[in-house]
Amino acid sequence: VCGVVCFANFSGSPPAPMNTQLYLDYIVTPWSISWSAVLFATMLGSSALVLTSEASSRGFRDLLRLGPGSKAFAVSFVIACASSFMDVAGKGWLAVLRDVGQSNALFSETFWVSFLSNAVFLVIMRAGTIYGCAKCDVLVFMPLNMVLNVFLSVVTG
Repeated sequence: VCGVVCFANFSGSPPAPMNTQLYLDYIVTPWSISWSAVLFATMLGSSALVLTSEASSRGFRDLLRLGPGSKAFAVSFVIACASSFMDVAGKGWLAVLRDVGQSNALFSETFWVSFLSNAVFLVIMRAGTIYGCAKCDVLVFMPLNMVLNVFLSVVTG
């Protein structure tokens, strides 16, 4: 509920419905490509930190061990980045549905790329949430996860 209230308060007035061409024009702008690259690098880096911290061998990996708060932060970043990509992909397949309708959407490449990307990032989000609840302090992880999800989704737009 808090995330919805924050999103409604800070996102401003809703823009006009997006069509497929406008969506494709937006995702190839330099700002969009740069922001997506930052999000993807953050997601990969956070994933690598979490996976490396799980390794039990000694040596260099001991330097990368994460404390409970750091681990919750890293897992939350993976989930928040996946949520942002999922939001962008959702806008893509919804734009196609708005343009051509349900019966013709199945023949659109933009629909399928967006829809499958949405599904992949949904799985990453859900797996990350399950992992975070199992391996992190839930009282740190869940609020941090919610705040980062809302923040990165609003910034990504």
